[in-house]
Amino acid sequence: MNKSVLLLFLTFVTGLFYAGSAKADIVLGADFTRSYFSFNNEAENYLEDNYNNVGPVVGISINGVSIEAYYKTYSEVMKDNTESKIKAYGADFVLRLPTNEYIDFVGSVGYAKYEFDIVPNHLSDEEIDCYGPRFGVGMQFNFNNHLGMRFMYHYTSLTHGIDYFDTINEVSGGIRLSF
Repeated sequence: MNKSVLLLFLTFVTGLFYAGSAKADIVLGADFTRSYFSFNNEAENYLEDNYNNVGPVVGISINGVSIEAYYKTYSEVMKDNTESKIKAYGADFVLRLPTNEYIDFVGSVGYAKYEFDIVPNHLSDEEIDCYGPRFGVGMQFNFNNHLGMRFMYHYTSLTHGIDYFDTINEVSGGIRLSF
């Protein structure tokens, strides 16, 4: 399975480079994100379900297709007065489909990992990191060739790791600089 995914990725990247004149840009940005965690096993009694954060985004874009990496940190006081700290990071393949000079539809497929730094003893003593595939849709409003504002909805299905969470839904808004 991993070999076929790697082969598909290499074919895709090679096609981008040989598809005529390519325009490559470095992408820098920041997103404000509101995350909603969906719980299993009655963990909602101990953990907050909504988190806000601001995090950086960096990537490379070639002809409207980009690879973007992100990093987020969450910190909230939980219901039992202990502090919950969560780190999230991952990468997305992003496809921008221009509708006109100023508006692009945006779709993404990626992978996300969530690491829990502090967890109440009520839940577990085991390592409770989780990860899974991430999908997103949204729009980007381009002010010029170098500055845009992007709004996205992301859905992450947690397929490995912690048993306390099922899915994560995120709504984000942020800026993108490309040069």
